[in-house]
Amino acid sequence: MIYNIQKNITGSTGNRLLGHHREDNGNTYKVHSCIINNNDSTTISFDVSLYDGTNYYKIFKDFRVRTGYTVELFDEAFEYPDKYDLILNLDSVHYNIDWISKTEVIEETNQIVDIGL
Repeated sequence: MIYNIQKNITGSTGNRLLGHHREDNGNTYKVHSCIINNNDSTTISFDVSLYDGTNYYKIFKDFRVRTGYTVELFDEAFEYPDKYDLILNLDSVHYNIDWISKTEVIEETNQIVDIGL
């Protein structure tokens, strides 16, 4: 399990990685929790996407959090293939947020099962 904790992140200077780095090894990434806190003086807006190195697939578009509020992005665990990065992109360089995400790698195993034939 990995905790990704970021404090006082500002700006849309590119995308911010919320989970594990993309590897494309046939595994699955699982996000148990992703909490975002708006400590800015205004309502913030952001997108959350899966990114495959070329394309962005938005899961949350123009998601808004009011000043002083904290939001849990997923109400239950979110799984996605390891060929993607889970990315956060703020809509303004002036926004200021904190976040913590709790993720893990679920390794795929190719097991041979003896069925007794």
